[in-house]
Amino acid sequence: MRSGGDRMNSDEFARWWVRPWSNRDVDAIVACFADNARFVSPRAAEVTGNPVVVGRQALRDYWQRAVASIKSIAFRTAPVFGKIMAMTEPKLAVAYHFQNDPETLPEVVTAVRQVYEGPVDFAVDGMTWNITKDGVRTRVAMLNSQPYPPPSVTERQQAAPGGEKYETPEWILKGFAWEAMPTMDEVFKEFNEQFGTNFEFQLKAMVPPTEASPQ
Repeated sequence: MRSGGDRMNSDEFARWWVRPWSNRDVDAIVACFADNARFVSPRAAEVTGNPVVVGRQALRDYWQRAVASIKSIAFRTAPVFGKIMAMTEPKLAVAYHFQNDPETLPEVVTAVRQVYEGPVDFAVDGMTWNITKDGVRTRVAMLNSQPYPPPSVTERQQAAPGGEKYETPEWILKGFAWEAMPTMDEVFKEFNEQFGTNFEFQLKAMVPPTEASPQ
């Protein structure tokens, strides 16, 4: 935001954002965040021991420590990146550490292509480069779409209703047709005989005494 309350456009904000980072002006950067801001980063875990930083003051403390450990900081806008690549003419330029999504990528590509026509990759997660004497080959790793969930980065809020072990809610038991229990017994009996198992209908142990099947 400008002092008058007018919003910056994306290009103006990008140019502004580069300046405080390059000058290590943490106070100016933190001023963009709310008092109760929540920031999650693997880098934060390396610096503070916790990947979650909560609150503007905690964020300021984290970035001050992080910036102090970095020898050189060089943020570049898309046009500047393009000019540098045009001057150096690399075998393959790689733009990374920017918001690469369908809304922002076209603007970045347009800005770069106005001054640089050489080969360039706009990096995404999982992108790798095989560099040999014959050239550079770009590939994107096939990431597991169904990985095990990572450990939680936040403290556990409370136990699940009913305790750690799942217990069938009372409202489900009240709606179950206990007279169907003999039929369920037959279904499980046939299954166990066919497959050599010893399964038992889980609700059988919960049958109210008045609904139990006659022996």
